[in-house]
Amino acid sequence: MLSDSVLSFNTIHDGVKRSETDGLRHGTWLGDTMATQAGLDIESPGFAKDLWHAAQQGYSLDPVIGVRKFGPHHVVMKTPLSNIRLTTFFAGESEVKIIDPSRLSLVEAVGCQVEFIPPMEWTTK
Repeated sequence: MLSDSVLSFNTIHDGVKRSETDGLRHGTWLGDTMATQAGLDIESPGFAKDLWHAAQQGYSLDPVIGVRKFGPHHVVMKTPLSNIRLTTFFAGESEVKIIDPSRLSLVEAVGCQVEFIPPMEWTTK
């Protein structure tokens, strides 16, 4: 879904229904269709549904937006630019999706304590 900018944009906005993105291919549920076709059961309780929900989360590049959306308790993370896809920059939200969560690093926990557990590094044989 995040392999290129056009597909990223279309799958990110496929379930969004808000004034800023009205008419931008929302309501198609393209991402859900792609996940289901790939064999991911996003409806039944369990790991696959939880994974799908986590993958749908957006993150803000703008600290002001982050505080407004998430309140005084939030986490600041860092990742290479090549690891994000811009999704709603034009709507003034500077929102992005993370491609590979294993490439995140903790910068700061604001108003909360965080135990950051980096993902396991996979090796091939």
